[in-house]
Amino acid sequence: MTKFFALGLLLSVLFLPNIALSSSFAARPEDIIILLACMYLLFRKILFNTFYSWVLITMFVLFLTSMGLNDRLLSVNSFEFYNKIVKGLVSYTVFLLFMQEEENYQTLIKVLVIALIINLLGNFLQLLNISVIAILLAKYSTAGQIGAIEKAMMFGRVPRLTGFIGNPNNNAVFFVCMAGLTLDLFFIRRERIYLLLIIGVMAVIVLTQSRTMFVALLLVFLVVAFTTGKMSLVFIGGVFLLIIKYFVDIPYLNLLFDTNKLSQTHSVTGRIHEWANLFAMIQQQPILGFGGYKEYFYITQTYPENEYILAWFRYGIIYLIVFCGMMIISVVQGIISAQRKIFGGYFMLATNLTLLISSMSNTPFNNPRLFVFYSLVQAIYAASLLYAVNNQDDIKNV
Repeated sequence: MTKFFALGLLLSVLFLPNIALSSSFAARPEDIIILLACMYLLFRKILFNTFYSWVLITMFVLFLTSMGLNDRLLSVNSFEFYNKIVKGLVSYTVFLLFMQEEENYQTLIKVLVIALIINLLGNFLQLLNISVIAILLAKYSTAGQIGAIEKAMMFGRVPRLTGFIGNPNNNAVFFVCMAGLTLDLFFIRRERIYLLLIIGVMAVIVLTQSRTMFVALLLVFLVVAFTTGKMSLVFIGGVFLLIIKYFVDIPYLNLLFDTNKLSQTHSVTGRIHEWANLFAMIQQQPILGFGGYKEYFYITQTYPENEYILAWFRYGIIYLIVFCGMMIISVVQGIISAQRKIFGGYFMLATNLTLLISSMSNTPFNNPRLFVFYSLVQAIYAASLLYAVNNQDDIKNV
């Protein structure tokens, strides 16, 4: 049963598009699996006593308190917030339960590597503008994203790759996180073939044209260099990224190297304006926030584009501290594990560092697929620690 839940969740999150129930409402395929898994876990009374489990429970209590004090507990728009935390906790528990057997742990890693290869191929094929591929990938994107890709192709420009994730920024977040997995395979398991995967991942990140994630990738490499002494890979990665930047004409990405023009773009000025408005409202209820208040963004037709400000606005400063603490502590855990040569350390480090950076100008945790993926990374890390301690050869490194 847990095998069905775990592999079903993983494949659903990485490959299955939304199911259109009507012209204005779509559901995620993994929601059905989450519902069944939730009933199974409740019946079996399974909940792991781990750092991540208690962080999610704490966040759940805080946002229930915030919504209750703002009379939004039973609001239809509040369902999304319940769904997100429940989805994170259930998926984490399912993945960790499945990996209680080491064979299943190895299976999940293999499936994740195969999924990465398929995602890489899907992204590179998107560049070729093959009609069948375009129709397939269009199922994962909004009409606006599809139009932007078609317009770029029409004028002979490099489109922003969306892949199976459906959004260039979230696509870049996924691949920077997966760069951590390839580093684990390359450094910890000493499998040199994965150097090709690292190069492929770097290429896709550049072609998503996500300026924030371009910086995040370089920062991940720098942190890896200074914490593990792997300077050679960082040098190779830096040179490779600069070569792509030099030979591939990507005006959107080129703005990263022209701070004057970048600061004048609507992407930057619009964000700053919205952040100022939200911060003014936050000052009215800074401790427990506005209890979700999704209606605000419908009324103003705006989007926060900052996970930290959004979390503070919705649930207050205490929730924000817990949220930030979760990722910062996870980064430290990843660094320590990478230094001790425990598999999963680089994955944990790259994922949390990526989300810390991405959250400054986007809202990655608003994407339900990335939230489940983040729970998977946390589960893999917890399982990796278990097997590192149980394996007598690794005890010396712990």
